[in-house]
Amino acid sequence: QMKALNKIFGSLFMLVGALLASARHA
Repeated sequence: QMKALNKIFGSLFMLVGALLASARHA
């Protein structure tokens, strides 16, 4: 279960990072 949670958090972190990057460029 911990591995699944880690995967979800990793995807979420990447998504937020991409959003922040695009927002900074805009």
